[in-house]
Amino acid sequence: HRANSGCHSMPAHTRLYEVLGLDASSASPEDVRKAYKKLAIKCHPDKNPGSEEQFKDISTAYTVLSDPEKKALYDKYGEESLKDDYNSGSDLFSHLFSNVNHRHSNKPRKGENVVIPHEVSLEDFYNGKVTKISLKKNVICTDCEGKGGKNVRKCEGCKGQGYKIMMRNRGFLVEQMQVECSDCQGNGEIMKAKDRCKKCKGNKVSQEKKSLDLYIDKGMNNKQKIVFSGEGDQHPDIDAGDIIFVLHQKEHPTFTREGNNLLINKEISLVEALCGFSFVLIHLDGRHLTIKTSPGQVISPDQMLCIENEGMPTYRSIYDVGKLIIKFQIKFPDTLDVNIAKKLKELLPKPTPEEPMSVEGTETEEHVLTPYAPGEERQSQHHDFHHQLDEEDDDDENPGPQHVQCAHQ
Repeated sequence: HRANSGCHSMPAHTRLYEVLGLDASSASPEDVRKAYKKLAIKCHPDKNPGSEEQFKDISTAYTVLSDPEKKALYDKYGEESLKDDYNSGSDLFSHLFSNVNHRHSNKPRKGENVVIPHEVSLEDFYNGKVTKISLKKNVICTDCEGKGGKNVRKCEGCKGQGYKIMMRNRGFLVEQMQVECSDCQGNGEIMKAKDRCKKCKGNKVSQEKKSLDLYIDKGMNNKQKIVFSGEGDQHPDIDAGDIIFVLHQKEHPTFTREGNNLLINKEISLVEALCGFSFVLIHLDGRHLTIKTSPGQVISPDQMLCIENEGMPTYRSIYDVGKLIIKFQIKFPDTLDVNIAKKLKELLPKPTPEEPMSVEGTETEEHVLTPYAPGEERQSQHHDFHHQLDEEDDDDENPGPQHVQCAHQ
């Protein structure tokens, strides 16, 4: 006991003090902190596998005894009064020390997924297709059954974990770092060179060719994923990851896909726009569609018309089909014979009004239209602007006569 121990009353409950190796009647907050720091480093599960419960007990003791309110409750009423706070004890070490690695779960880890981009034509999205994919992957070696060889023993340097924990003091905090074990090169096991498996050379896995059937269902979408669960690389004590194919639609020369609709651009002549037309379209499944206008139907520039149920099938609902949309561009003649123009004027509906409106007794100016190129106009404006700036710069460099300035008397 310390000399001033008479100032401390003996708590009714002392188990948590004993966990930290402290005297309940004289332990100060500084004693609690020092004891916890020492024991947490010594008993951490990453350094001493199997000490999980002891470490949790140490963390719980520090959680309670370092908090004045919790400590007062514990000293008087015991651990029952603090049951709701116990769940946080196991995480305390992570907050007190930086770069802490949580202890490993007993559940096998999962290997990395393999993502493979796969190009698909629009025809295959429309009709569906099965593609055979050949690839190489790692599988558990059949000769050594994934052991890597014979006479394999656990590395004593890292206790089979493949890494070591290095501690570095940073004032009050302790930095914990994980480094590869140099004794076993991170394998967690050691064997002699002569005992290594001849087939896998001690790697526990060997390469094998694998063939997969990739089903492109009707109506699948661009960037849709097809997952082969557990078909990734194998390794002992690790669940194999997945192979994931990401579908990428190839560009089509005729059709553009917009959701479940198909869009095509069709150029027609002015005569066809006014008098009707008929053309044959080869669809994505090879069918020949004859597309024509109704009698008397006139097509306007950029007009969009559609054919129902000739678009894309819906994924997993193939009888729900989108539209085939046709956007029309009309090719006008560059010039028109004057006599033909007169005949057309007689045949076509008259403009409203027939002649331009003008006020009686006023003169009108007559102008002839010429081609307009927006790009050229922008370039001309850009040139004029910079030319004006150059002239202003010249004026600044060669100022004219000085103006007379009046001085107030």
